[in-house]
Amino acid sequence: MPESLVVIVQSAVLFASSILIFRALGRRWLTGRTGWDRTAAIVIAFIAAGISVNLIELVPGILALATWISLMLLTNYLILKSKQFRDWVEGREIVVIQHGKIMEENLKHARMSPEDFLRLLRTKRVFQIADAEFAVLESDGEVNVLLKSERRPITPSDFGRPVSPAAAPQTVILDGNILDEGLSNLGLNRDWLQTELKKIGISAENVVIGQVDPSGDLYVDLFDDVLQIPPPSTRALLSAQLEQVEADLMTYELETEDQQAKEMYRRCISDIKSIRDELKPLLLP
Repeated sequence: MPESLVVIVQSAVLFASSILIFRALGRRWLTGRTGWDRTAAIVIAFIAAGISVNLIELVPGILALATWISLMLLTNYLILKSKQFRDWVEGREIVVIQHGKIMEENLKHARMSPEDFLRLLRTKRVFQIADAEFAVLESDGEVNVLLKSERRPITPSDFGRPVSPAAAPQTVILDGNILDEGLSNLGLNRDWLQTELKKIGISAENVVIGQVDPSGDLYVDLFDDVLQIPPPSTRALLSAQLEQVEADLMTYELETEDQQAKEMYRRCISDIKSIRDELKPLLLP
């Protein structure tokens, strides 16, 4: 067999094997969180590349590859089962800021210079040490920071303002294809989607990505970026309809001279106001 064909066959086999290897090692290893993860990935990749281009003999290379993979699987198993082993292999998180004070000894223990630490803080958009209340250096070298209370972003809860629960939108169109699973997750169907698409004058075939948020608003991104599409209006339309109903009831109350009818309209107006107040967090744009 020609040497070039041997290289192609071996590379294809190793490529397919690498997919199985990655699946066996798990998604945690694929992220390469820690130094030993990355080192093992480099060694395995080097061995596989060496085998594919005949820099490493086939049988010794496969034995070396199998040994490394076995050790990786064993290490992953022990990491999941033993915290002491996990701390020994990956290291433990280190507190580097406590009550707004840099822990110099902990920085030295992490073998990190002040310059490197400041650079990591800047990646978290923290440019002044005085803004940080607490910071921890994770085992993968990333720093996580808790800002002081006066430096944290203001949220609706700080004002006692209710907000609608956050939920993930569902993708209902992808590359022009309708995804029934996303629609069913929201209790919708294709008829509803086709109606919404007709409102904005497009078809599903023209949509790169279409998503529906929990409030029922449809967002679409088209293949043709020149086309302009109207913004979602479901919540705005419902809010306007409620306001119109309240205005109509107030008009009826003023126009009628029947006291019983006036009382009925007042009760209805009060009920509509209560409904609007309850739905207000859900109708926010």
